[in-house]
Amino acid sequence: MKIVFSRMRFDSQAGGVPSPLFPDSGALSLPIPDRSAPTRFSEDRWRGTSLGPIVECLSNGRVRGDYFCHLDPDLDSDALSRSAGWRPACGQQWPSQGHLARQGVGTGDLFPFFGWFR
Repeated sequence: MKIVFSRMRFDSQAGGVPSPLFPDSGALSLPIPDRSAPTRFSEDRWRGTSLGPIVECLSNGRVRGDYFCHLDPDLDSDALSRSAGWRPACGQQWPSQGHLARQGVGTGDLFPFFGWFR
């Protein structure tokens, strides 16, 4: 088994800043800005708070709170209203998937998400 530490979601390339870590060991993994996505930052929640104002503050206004965002990985059951049977999802594609495959990463390998599952 391999353990993979992967840059995911909002970061210096997809949003302008890294996702924050907090002194209580909490980690807020911000979604990727994506104009073709169906969800807005303002609709997504973390610990009951809208991500809209959070993303605007962290990005110094470069990413607006009403901008669309892509949830991948989609791990937090409380982030949005969910349909019955919703399950967490994480996936890689295109160059990222090719890179992982070249490193021998496959089914059964572990991506630690620092307690983001609920």
